[in-house]
Amino acid sequence: MRLNNALKTVVFLVWTIPFLLLVYFGYLYFIDSRKEFVIDYDFCKASTRRITGLTPYGRVKPIDKQKCIQRMIIDPVYFDVNIPRRYKRAEVYIDYSSDVDFRLGVKKNFQKWEWNFSEPIITSFGNYNRALFVFALDEIDFNKKLGFIISAPSLQDDERFIDFYNLKVIFK
Repeated sequence: MRLNNALKTVVFLVWTIPFLLLVYFGYLYFIDSRKEFVIDYDFCKASTRRITGLTPYGRVKPIDKQKCIQRMIIDPVYFDVNIPRRYKRAEVYIDYSSDVDFRLGVKKNFQKWEWNFSEPIITSFGNYNRALFVFALDEIDFNKKLGFIISAPSLQDDERFIDFYNLKVIFK
């Protein structure tokens, strides 16, 4: 009797595990391959597996959960974006408040220290600004993630900073 139940459990697992793996990979490569892929990183929640968050921690303050911001105090900071497949173009929207100019770059090659920088298109919304950066991803190394750098060389002064509210990346 016990052997029969153990055998049923083994057969069930042998059929269930491959089925679940097939469903998972089907989601990643077929269902998730729509034309536009949007990733939104809200500093209130800061809980997405697609964007790593701003690092290194000595250059950014911990996230202020009451104000929903993260403050950049030293140049540069980095974040990675995990994506399921290759896209041709990325539009990165960064909501921030500061008078400090900054640029965003995407890592061209993960083996070398090469960045493709973009100048922002800035829109003002009263208390904060939204910077739009556009990148062509044809010449970018792709290994299921893209590395980004936020560079603001004038942040070497102790009294200047940038408060980030939201990061949004749209892949097309």
